[in-house]
Amino acid sequence: VAQIAGAVAHLHLAHGIAHCDIKPQNILCRSSKVTDAGCIKLSDFGAAQLFAAGAADAFIETCGTLEYYAPELVANHESRNAYSGATPFGAGVDCWALGCVLYELLFGEPPFWSKDEAAQLALIKAHELKFPPEVFDKVSAGAKGLIRLLLDADAAARPTVDEALRHPWLQGTEDAELRELLDA
Repeated sequence: VAQIAGAVAHLHLAHGIAHCDIKPQNILCRSSKVTDAGCIKLSDFGAAQLFAAGAADAFIETCGTLEYYAPELVANHESRNAYSGATPFGAGVDCWALGCVLYELLFGEPPFWSKDEAAQLALIKAHELKFPPEVFDKVSAGAKGLIRLLLDADAAARPTVDEALRHPWLQGTEDAELRELLDA
């Protein structure tokens, strides 16, 4: 997770690029030892969008994969055939998706998942984040806390990727390259 967040930080902070489709299928491993520095890579930049640091949310084209949609994408998805216009969103959708991926790595499925598209959209909008005890009783409070922060339904309150990287749960990384990024 620290390496994925580091890759997102590199995109956001160094290049002003939002990936807009972070999901497990777009996370690649260079070797079987995933704890090796630089092992984790992001792929599939087909939905990526440029943004200016500090600029207002300006993305309008719905992108990404439904299971990892941030709440601000739901309205655009539901009105994709309407003439009402789109709700602008920003790079925070990557942080939401990062929270979904972390949840899925721990639980085995995304936090707001249903086989039915309409039901899944309703789950995202309702935003009833659950931590089933059969799995999450064994998960640290720090990991659950980071998930809660990243899956904040209020895009303005959701942490940026650099704020997420400062979360205590991610501070213990031994990845030298990521440590440099965190220290910077």
